[in-house]
Amino acid sequence: MLYHGGIRRLRREQPVIVFAVQFFRFFPMLMLCWIYCIPFALFMYYAAAPLVLFFSAYVLKRGICRDSLLLRYAAVFMAVLAAAKIFLLDMHSLSMEIACRAGEKLCGSFGSTLFQAGGVSLFALAAGGLYMLGKRYGSGYKPKRENIPQNDRDLRLWANSSLFLSIFLCCWLAAPFTYYLIFGSMPEIFFKLRWQYIAVLNFVTLAVGFWRIEDYYLYYNPDGAKNIRQRDAGKTWVPADTLWTVLPIYLVALASGVMSDDLFRSL
Repeated sequence: MLYHGGIRRLRREQPVIVFAVQFFRFFPMLMLCWIYCIPFALFMYYAAAPLVLFFSAYVLKRGICRDSLLLRYAAVFMAVLAAAKIFLLDMHSLSMEIACRAGEKLCGSFGSTLFQAGGVSLFALAAGGLYMLGKRYGSGYKPKRENIPQNDRDLRLWANSSLFLSIFLCCWLAAPFTYYLIFGSMPEIFFKLRWQYIAVLNFVTLAVGFWRIEDYYLYYNPDGAKNIRQRDAGKTWVPADTLWTVLPIYLVALASGVMSDDLFRSL
């Protein structure tokens, strides 16, 4: 009671001291957020539109495989929004930044107008292409039902490859620090063969694997009925489970890789 009463009295009588104590208490967290959060937020601002465009392709694939008109139109709408941000906002700001760094000829109103006109033209072309894509895969399009082999060989290949690459990525990220703790030096191979190369390969295997999952819906549901006949319902583990398990491991490995780069610079 005496402690809380003294704190309340100090806040009332010396608010500047209390503010200074609270500020220096959270100052390390603010600096850490400034170092990591601000660049990450800037990266996500520019990466959001390509990610939405990439995700819309999967939404369109699911709408086709599951015969859902709503998902097909939602995919086209997402793609249009992503293209608008890329060509009308991101392209203009990045072009102006590059032009101002290169010289002063285009770093002005003329350059801004030129880049805006180019962005609008590219967006018009993209919108026209997306409109034709929507017409192509609209209500009149019926997907071809194929008989996919029952052993799921292709899907298992991509699922197992993504699992192997995720484990290898985690080991590759941990290996240099383990070597440094034991021997006190850092091998050059970790600087030449960067973890980003492994991460890109892992991303490709995951992307292809999730893309193939939608193809197997046609095998599970060959007649397009609402009730899906799950052939793998009696099995304890299927390739789709492997892909969904690898995905969070891959995301954690990516975050660890970004932090390891900062640690590499300090060693």
